[in-house]
Amino acid sequence: MRNTEILTETSLKGLVPAPMGSAGPVNAYRELIEHIRARCGADAASLFAEPVLPSKPDPSNPTLTWYTSLDGQMIELANIDDVARAPIVAALKARLAKLKPLLESPEFGPKVSPWLYVSSPKDILAVGGSPVLINWGYLPAEVAGSASKRETHFAETIGRYAPDLPLPPFTPEEHASYLARINRRTAGTVAPRAATAAATAAQVGSRTEPARTNAHRTRGWVPPLIAALIAATILIFLLWPGVLVFPDNASRQAAIAREAEILRDGNRTLEQKLRELEDAGRESSCRAADGSLTPLRTDQLRPQGGSPLAPLPPVPNRVQVAPPGAGAPTTLDQLFESAVVFIYGPAKEGGGVASGTGFFISPTHVVTNRHVPENMRPDRISVTNKRLGRALSARVVAASEPDPQSERTGMRRPDLAVLETQAAEHAFMKIGPSPAKMQDVWAVGYPGYVTFNIDAAATRRLLAGDLSAAPDSTIERGYVTTKPQGLQIATIVHSAKIAPGNSGGPLADICGRVVGVNTAFFQEPDHPIASNLAQDASVLTAFLSAHQIGAEIDNSACTPQVAAAPPAPDTASTPQGAPPAGGRQNAPPPSPPAK
Repeated sequence: MRNTEILTETSLKGLVPAPMGSAGPVNAYRELIEHIRARCGADAASLFAEPVLPSKPDPSNPTLTWYTSLDGQMIELANIDDVARAPIVAALKARLAKLKPLLESPEFGPKVSPWLYVSSPKDILAVGGSPVLINWGYLPAEVAGSASKRETHFAETIGRYAPDLPLPPFTPEEHASYLARINRRTAGTVAPRAATAAATAAQVGSRTEPARTNAHRTRGWVPPLIAALIAATILIFLLWPGVLVFPDNASRQAAIAREAEILRDGNRTLEQKLRELEDAGRESSCRAADGSLTPLRTDQLRPQGGSPLAPLPPVPNRVQVAPPGAGAPTTLDQLFESAVVFIYGPAKEGGGVASGTGFFISPTHVVTNRHVPENMRPDRISVTNKRLGRALSARVVAASEPDPQSERTGMRRPDLAVLETQAAEHAFMKIGPSPAKMQDVWAVGYPGYVTFNIDAAATRRLLAGDLSAAPDSTIERGYVTTKPQGLQIATIVHSAKIAPGNSGGPLADICGRVVGVNTAFFQEPDHPIASNLAQDASVLTAFLSAHQIGAEIDNSACTPQVAAAPPAPDTASTPQGAPPAGGRQNAPPPSPPAK
């Protein structure tokens, strides 16, 4: 597979390359990557981005451009929230484990093992959900010159994901020592045969020794007898009931069983939804109001004794809504465009940008997940969208308690926060009732694969200081597939696709009300099934009430008004301009690595 996707360009100032046989990192890649792919697998080979020298190198500022075969958003692993990071870390550990046979090879081990050095934790990336390393084979000069510093550096970078791997060699002496260890380990595989030969030789040699006394030979059986008695005693002790305690996998098995039941329940929901759509489609496409079979227009068709059928939910730009707030959008998509915001700011640790999604519930309050602003510098949080036309400063005014642990199929505690901004013209969303299974829902937000790839031009302008720029939000339609019972908080599992960056965005019903707050998606490495999770509207309502933050609650039946045709394009969008008097525009956070 060719490496055609550019990741980033890095400066090599202050970095020292590890000797890799007779080659440096650039030439070592060409020499060894096919061996890695052949002996450890393509996914292990994809762990290492390809370094390429510039066509016109600058001796005063040496650089490398890094390429990969993977496609998707590039983000530093340290900047990903705990839930989204878990499957990437699992994949990283699995791929490092696949390298062990090659690392233990006398021919390739000393050459490949220095690839496990990276210049800093920032060089461990995720690209489209897969781990990728850049600046591999390089160390800062102050680290390269000290064995103890190299050991600490390795433990804080790649070593934390593969603690059983030996420290890679860096100096020629360490290369020789590494090779000697491998050779000794390899020689150990024939040690039993050598030991047998030595024992035979010893026996032959013993025949030339003077004959021993009968008493001495008689006492020779005593040590084996004692050893046998000791072994038998230990064996009886271990077999005694209750002595051996095996690891209790009950909790693990329970979690797996619960996830399987959630998936089965979701499948049953979708199958039922499919049957309903098929029945409705046959009825509405073949039966007129008087019961006769005729291919009339859809708006004239109805089942016997019923109202006109709409097998599929209407598209958002035909649904008429009258939400609270300035501007009062007239369609569902306009509500989403005005009330849902992109939250961004400099990452608290590791540099780069952290981002997420939120939505207005009042003229000045934005709801999101706690972990979204938690990953940002608290004094540099901003919110924006295309309707606002500018970035608004924000600060956290309420947040749930952090969850020190997480479960595979549910959240143990609420993950919610409220940001406060200066007043501006925008719509805000009502909070609706808990949704029913099979109910149509929309997930609205700013997934990273859109903001930092598909719509990267707008995002880069925003981060470079053009605060009138904003990336596009995405609207994904789905169904509520199940609402698991027995979890600590009310959780919705749905089929509307979400990804890192959707955190904190609304899960909305057809009337534009928030019925859930998107929080997480779980996907096992090399497993195609993902579970999209949202906290139920009841969790949000209780959180807001506990913090005395007002929001409009609407638990009435949803009876959307659907226009026969979409409205004319909106040419009078909110004007682009400066913030209101007294407001201020945020200084832009540093740009993320280009991809």
